Amino acid sequence: MIEKNEFPRRHIGPDKSNVKEMLEALNLESLDSLIDLAVPTNIRRHQNLLHSPNL
Repeated sequence: MIEKNEFPRRHIGPDKSNVKEMLEALNLESLDSLIDLAVPTNIRRHQNLLHSPNL
């Protein structure tokens, strides 16, 4: 059975302390460093996404 406080923890994502703990465990200095290791450069988008101001 899922506890009623389970949904936010699973779906909102990590907070700053969670990110800091994760980066320390991986011996990395930033999320950019993690992305550099995890996402191949040939599939990255290197410019900002354009979006409507209404979004």
